[in-house]
Amino acid sequence: MTGELPPFNDLGHFVVDNVNQKIYTYGGYRPDDDTPTADFFTCDMGTLKWKNLTHSLRFDHPYDPFSQDGIKPQQCELPRLHCAASTFLHLNGGNFVLLFGGHNGAKDRVTSDLIAIDVDTLRWWYVKVHGGPVNDRIHHSLVAIDNRIYIFGGKREFDAQAPCHASYSIAEYSLDKGVWSWVVCDHPYPAHVPSLGHGGTAMAVYDGKKVLLTPGRLGKSSSTIDLSSEKLVFFHTENHTFHVPAQNSGELPHEVSWYQSFPVTPSLHMYSRSPRKAGPKISTCSTPSPFVIFCTWIPRPDEYVALELWKYFVPPEEKISCLQLQERLWDLDLDLQIFVVVGSRFFLLGSEPSGAARPEDAKVNICTEIVLAVTGAS
Repeated sequence: MTGELPPFNDLGHFVVDNVNQKIYTYGGYRPDDDTPTADFFTCDMGTLKWKNLTHSLRFDHPYDPFSQDGIKPQQCELPRLHCAASTFLHLNGGNFVLLFGGHNGAKDRVTSDLIAIDVDTLRWWYVKVHGGPVNDRIHHSLVAIDNRIYIFGGKREFDAQAPCHASYSIAEYSLDKGVWSWVVCDHPYPAHVPSLGHGGTAMAVYDGKKVLLTPGRLGKSSSTIDLSSEKLVFFHTENHTFHVPAQNSGELPHEVSWYQSFPVTPSLHMYSRSPRKAGPKISTCSTPSPFVIFCTWIPRPDEYVALELWKYFVPPEEKISCLQLQERLWDLDLDLQIFVVVGSRFFLLGSEPSGAARPEDAKVNICTEIVLAVTGAS
């Protein structure tokens, strides 16, 4: 990877703009530092070139991103948030990274602030959402669908024994009035929804008709995550109902250190891509059916973690399969800790070379693409 390479931070946010084939990274921690950063970088995944936007952002005052009130924006970094949630939103022809909640170190409190970053004009602002309030939270999930955002779960505080929010909230942008409003505020999950813990994921499936919720940690932050299929929950975005699917064929791992997941709607070109020179490439077999891909980091006996990928074919197919890439990814000897799906392409990002300890000045400088093939994979 080239350009202004971002620091290889821990716990950073990676947000995908599928339309423009870009990714954005925000925040995270330097090695051996307990203060979150305000880093904000973008990478064009067509050219694999990074750009540092951290000091190019301007703080804007209007709550409406489309208003023209004459106030001149001021250059200002983003707040340094810990355990916020992030998503990407296309709205009214604009492209936005949204941040919600998290612990604001400058204010020393957990918030329910909604921040919008216009990645076209490089303006950001605090969005006023009418109605509410909703609970402040950390370790939650956020997904944007059309002119709505959906917030699920999380916790009110860092205490390992603090209860999780078993609730969801929805905010909607009025295209006529140009304002955001809460339409659902911390509505509790129904009794049949299993405990999802904190730090799980939410992703739009079925063309945004549903959101797939996946589990997080149930105990202390150092515990592993149980990805068992009975903890996969579908939320219907119009009916506001929850559904736990029937028994799946196959199983996801029950103990992972962390994972990242993305929905995929395959297209034929993703199975016949010509080789690139961007970095190592791994091929495997697949069939062109919609699925969710889970990238998991699984504990090893030697205190390291090993990468493995899994495919979950959503109902009515209800099938889970392992891509059996663990040994091949391990043999690359790269520190790969970031997984993104851009369009229908799979990327693992990290640093080269790997080592027992990550240097403080490590950068995200390596991209490994995993290419699916219908037949003849090696």
